[in-house]
Amino acid sequence: MRAFQQALLNDKTFTLLLSDLAPLCSPSSPVLLWKTNNGSVVSQGQALSNALRHELATKTGEIPNADTVINATFDHLVDGFDSQYGGFGVTTKFPKPVDLNFLLFASKYLKSNSPDKSAKAINIVRKTLSAMVRGGIHDHLGGGFHRYAVDRQWRVPHFEKMLYDQGQLLTVFADFYKITGEFADAIPDIVGYLDSNLTHKTGGFYAAEDAESYPFEGANKKEEGAYFVFMTEELMSWLTPEQYRAFEAYFNISADGNTPSSADPRGELRCKNVLFTLDKPIAELAQRVGQDVAEFEENLKAAKAIVLEKRGHRPAPGLDTKFITSWNSLAISGLCSAYAAFPKEKAYLERAQKAVEFIKENLIDSDGKLLRTVYTDGKNGKIVQIPEPVFAFSDDYTFLIQALLDLYQADFNEDHLKLALKLQNQLDTDFFDPEHKAGYFTNRAGDNTLFARFSEDQDGAEPAPNSVAVDNLLRFADLLGDETFREQANWILKGHAHRLSKHPHAITKMVAAAGRAATSSMQIVIVAPTRDDSVAGQMLDLVHKKFLPDASLAFVSEDVDVKDSLILTKNEHTRELAKATPGATTAYVCQNFACGLPATDVFELEARLLD
Repeated sequence: MRAFQQALLNDKTFTLLLSDLAPLCSPSSPVLLWKTNNGSVVSQGQALSNALRHELATKTGEIPNADTVINATFDHLVDGFDSQYGGFGVTTKFPKPVDLNFLLFASKYLKSNSPDKSAKAINIVRKTLSAMVRGGIHDHLGGGFHRYAVDRQWRVPHFEKMLYDQGQLLTVFADFYKITGEFADAIPDIVGYLDSNLTHKTGGFYAAEDAESYPFEGANKKEEGAYFVFMTEELMSWLTPEQYRAFEAYFNISADGNTPSSADPRGELRCKNVLFTLDKPIAELAQRVGQDVAEFEENLKAAKAIVLEKRGHRPAPGLDTKFITSWNSLAISGLCSAYAAFPKEKAYLERAQKAVEFIKENLIDSDGKLLRTVYTDGKNGKIVQIPEPVFAFSDDYTFLIQALLDLYQADFNEDHLKLALKLQNQLDTDFFDPEHKAGYFTNRAGDNTLFARFSEDQDGAEPAPNSVAVDNLLRFADLLGDETFREQANWILKGHAHRLSKHPHAITKMVAAAGRAATSSMQIVIVAPTRDDSVAGQMLDLVHKKFLPDASLAFVSEDVDVKDSLILTKNEHTRELAKATPGATTAYVCQNFACGLPATDVFELEARLLD
């Protein structure tokens, strides 16, 4: 879409065409022109359409040096980092998980040659996540994160909650926990919110919760944040004096409200309090209100439970009860990341599995085609579909393929891998640019609702489909041992060569994938006599807990027939490893399919991963 906008601004062809079509802008002209000179209208429209197609056509080039692009992207993010309050920029603050994910990738990629940059990447993410967790963008009572903060300090949010934010932030927090051991509490916080607010009984995830709600039963107008903010009078009426003092100190409650007028242009939050915390020790807050630490913590815990219960009696924000394939897929990937960080939390894995079953049941039609959305009937939660279903776009395909690859590497059920491969074939058939071989269009071939097909070229609130596709293809190449996938990934990178060279910070997800493509990819293969082998389980837990963003993980057991395993059928290298040490649980760590010494216990495997 950016290319389209630039074309409208810069291309003389468009200027001339739009000048020719100017009469159509008059309210009375279109019908008259159509009646008197419809051939000219059709001709001009076709010319505009052709010019659009020409302008949007991909210009391929040589893939830029990965080190150069990664360092340029890192430097750009550092320049935009708000060192005082975290996040990027000095006005409205968006989480933008793709950038945080890139910085975590960069922390590992740059660690050997640029340890200072690696440490800085971690510190930027730490500062940002800390500001988010403490800020009003975080729902401190009900869990999850609001869409963005309208102020620099992250204190006053736009109160909408989006599924795609929760899923992506799960991945960010889980990966940061793997690296540092920090922010463990953020994982159950987000998962708890998903379970309590955005989950359908059959396993799918609703799209969002509204920012606005009625301030009280019978009100005739909704207000921004009404469900989430509090006046001191109501807090004092709900809590004991001791509980109120702890709650007031911890969440910065003010009798006049704690929302500055600059962050509340419509005055809806006047005299009301958004819950946020400051970076101050509990001991200091307890001393301020004359309580010891244990007493303060007990009062705060009790107060939070009471306020949450009271909040639950308010009119709830509206719930967007449609199910979007791409957003559900991001949530599945997030749950897989959470499970990898905490392998004992089987509920995370089970939620991801259940959501995939929901998609298979409701968002794949009888012909095997993926759909964009499905709905509820608004009464009893029954899943319904509109008379003419909307078929999936490329982001639905790429995000779901990513989720299935993530889920395979969590439970090693090859059904996920088989479905991912089937969807990849559909994506290639319906969305790939056959002329330039430079990536995937947003809309499918034969879609007549748009007169020009385009490719999204910016990672925003969600990553662009092509950014995700590159990583997916590289993972297929490693898992299935098929270099045609790697070749296809390189085609996409060549198709985005100009973007990578000039504006890599706009596609940080693709920059990370380009780094993976340029380096020696790691394959970890664990072979066990049986699927439930205990030593293999320990090895898998070890690998899951490591932050290995450019590694693929395969698990095969000797009690599976080769013909029943997609990986053993397709990947000759993995097939040979499975035969190498029969009857013994063995792990192999390979670089570009060249393996080091096998590891036969978890300690040896950890040593191999540190090499």
